[in-house]
Amino acid sequence: RLDDVVDTAGMHIVAAKMDTEGYEDNVLEGGRKVLLGLEGVQDAIITEFAPKWITEKGGDPTSAMKKIFEAGFLVKKTVGYMSENDMMDMTKFSDRSDLVLHSQSYRSRK
Repeated sequence: RLDDVVDTAGMHIVAAKMDTEGYEDNVLEGGRKVLLGLEGVQDAIITEFAPKWITEKGGDPTSAMKKIFEAGFLVKKTVGYMSENDMMDMTKFSDRSDLVLHSQSYRSRK
């Protein structure tokens, strides 16, 4: 688990790239503190998001999005951000989408 091997105390993690070929829900579960916690990623997560792959790997794409949303991250659109409802609607994502997720603290500075 990521949270067991990375100590975020005193760190300022600006961004993280997550490309786990469908294991995003698992990585988010094992890395909540590092990726989504108060001392974790401060501004952005860049990730590949493929609901079908996540399901095939035993994860739940809606659960992954819920974890992201509850941590204060939103999916960046060309203009603005996806709403919570859109983030939970897997039909809003193509077979494989490259996403930029911005934290609440990042959005409040812009």
